[in-house]
Amino acid sequence: MERDCGKEIAPLIELNNEVFGSSDAVQMDKKTFCQKTGLSPEEVEKAMELELLIPQSPDYFDSEDQALGNILSQCFELGLPLEELAYYATFGKKIVKEEMAIHRRLLADEPFENVVTTTLELTRIARTMRSYVIDRLFQKEASRQKPWHQKKGKNVP
Repeated sequence: MERDCGKEIAPLIELNNEVFGSSDAVQMDKKTFCQKTGLSPEEVEKAMELELLIPQSPDYFDSEDQALGNILSQCFELGLPLEELAYYATFGKKIVKEEMAIHRRLLADEPFENVVTTTLELTRIARTMRSYVIDRLFQKEASRQKPWHQKKGKNVP
């Protein structure tokens, strides 16, 4: 197996791909991104300013950025301004800050090999926890609201 400075590089490559995505990802410039998502350059800039759209490179966008760009385009079609979505970035930063504090605490005195494998595990755990907890909290709240049944004394079919 290839080694770099006495360390196996395969786990490092796996960690890089898990955290940052595959380096084989399709990259597109802003003009192409706008064409594919229907967003204007100004809307892209605003989404980036609010950290709702966070490309890994400021000049290029990948398929994950495009998927989010398509969602943002739908938000505009519904009349939902980006500023009303800014809480995702606000709370996302808080979540990541807590996750990184756990990471530092757990790995402070660990050897390099443990840091790589544990970081992979923690990354996978965090992604599952974020998705599951937020979705379940949403489901719990949605089940309490029944706007499809009645509205203040009016029967709605």
